[in-house]
Amino acid sequence: MTKIFSFLIVALIHASTLLAQPFINEIRQFRKADSLQPPPSKPILLIGSSSFTNWKDVQTYFPAHTILNRGFGGSSLPHMILYAEDIIFKYNPQQIVIYCGENDLTGGPLINADSILNRFTRLFTLIRSRLPKVPVVYISMKPSPSRRMYLPIMQEGNRRIQAFLSKQKRTGFVDVYSAMLRPDGSIMSDIFLSDSLHMNKKGYQLWQPLIAPKLLKPTHAYFPARHPLVNIVGRSQSVDDKSVKVWASGAYMTIRFRGTECFMDLEDEQRWGKNQQYLSIIVDQGAPRRIKLSGKRMRLALATGLAPGEHQLTVCKDTEGGIGFLQINGVICAQLLPARMPQRRIEFIGNSITCGTGSDLSVVPCKQGEWYDQHNAWMAYGPVTARSLQAQWHLTSESGIGLMRSCCNKKILMPQVFDKIDVHHDSLSWDFTRYQPDLVTICLGQNDGLQNETIFVDNYVAFLQTVRKAYPNATLLLLNSPMASPELSAFIWKSLQLIQTKMKQQGDQRVFTYQFEKRYTGGCDSHPTLAEHQLMAASLTREISQLMGWKY
Repeated sequence: MTKIFSFLIVALIHASTLLAQPFINEIRQFRKADSLQPPPSKPILLIGSSSFTNWKDVQTYFPAHTILNRGFGGSSLPHMILYAEDIIFKYNPQQIVIYCGENDLTGGPLINADSILNRFTRLFTLIRSRLPKVPVVYISMKPSPSRRMYLPIMQEGNRRIQAFLSKQKRTGFVDVYSAMLRPDGSIMSDIFLSDSLHMNKKGYQLWQPLIAPKLLKPTHAYFPARHPLVNIVGRSQSVDDKSVKVWASGAYMTIRFRGTECFMDLEDEQRWGKNQQYLSIIVDQGAPRRIKLSGKRMRLALATGLAPGEHQLTVCKDTEGGIGFLQINGVICAQLLPARMPQRRIEFIGNSITCGTGSDLSVVPCKQGEWYDQHNAWMAYGPVTARSLQAQWHLTSESGIGLMRSCCNKKILMPQVFDKIDVHHDSLSWDFTRYQPDLVTICLGQNDGLQNETIFVDNYVAFLQTVRKAYPNATLLLLNSPMASPELSAFIWKSLQLIQTKMKQQGDQRVFTYQFEKRYTGGCDSHPTLAEHQLMAASLTREISQLMGWKY
């Protein structure tokens, strides 16, 4: 009986708290979000009810602006006042955009146009008392079909708020009500969801050009991914005249910009739903910041709070093609400048070792999390070697792939997919003229296992002939597998010697071989760790430097 009584007391306290603080759970969610990721400085702040709450991709509609959405569904103007500290003042916004008032109309028969104006005036006065110079924009109440009975009050309320704002400094009014009507005065039904209250994507597309002119002029410019000063290195596909998709591990974007901050408009395919891409972000050749994306399309802060001046920035896709594409839509910064790009070029062909699979245990240990959590292409032996030699790089690699046999039920082979952009799906032909490497390294054989020597050598030679056709001027360097058992390593190394001899007999004198000094298996599923990739890169760098005459 005592337990039941205690439970009832707790329940009553919780209920009274919710009555005294309606929407407190939504406010707590905002606080939690701010603790997990600091909000942007001086954003354009959106506050109001569900028409803002449901506009989850609002940032993509205004990519050159820094938008912070703090709308919460079901709220009315008094709730904006009640939670002003949490949803307005703590963010120090550069501009405030309000959509609220529609839910106020459902508050009973005493609510009329005067009530709406009085409530809005109280909110406006509160904002002005604390943020006297911050512009305020009000978006008119929309004509929701499910609220036809309130339309006369809504129209009058909109008129009175517009008249009030016309007498105030640094204000704006957006008339979406009229824009959502047909020429005959009826409400557009195709811009609403089935509840006839909330808008669909078409509705927000209607709003965007009405709101955009009322926003402050952005301090940054939006540069599409296909801008000539945005350098994307790695096999890629142009989506349109603005965006670019990349699949491969180690594909990267480099820009040079002037300013103190830079953002990226990007999209994660989320091929498997819960799996997300990992990226490494490097500013001014500093230590990489490795992050896991969250969500599908986002505006990612690449660098903030930098010293004024010029900065160079690189973003590298750490996860391989099996997780899906990364679509780069554009970058947002004050000014783009020509980046300092290396002239040397290397391509690394291989399997999971080349991808950097299973190497990064810094956040998620082996056998925990998702399979992609330990991928780190930026710190794999290939990119590390390329950076040491001041070279650009491509990784043409796929976990499990082989020359004539792939593991793990994989149905593709490297000779089959070598000419593809999306290697994982054997799709999208690659134009080899877009990237002609000075050097190509090939690290295959681990997934083939022990094979008939003659057949393996012949298949490898045939593949090298394909590579040579694509890259007539490149030096080819054949690597043994750093994961291989002693028996498999001996087989691969002997085969590489025979392959080199055959290629020379065919007149190709620019095929060489290299054997890693040790076996590296300290990572997940016996892959090399990050530290082991560093050792592999150090030895390979010395070999390439001597072979190519490249100083480093």
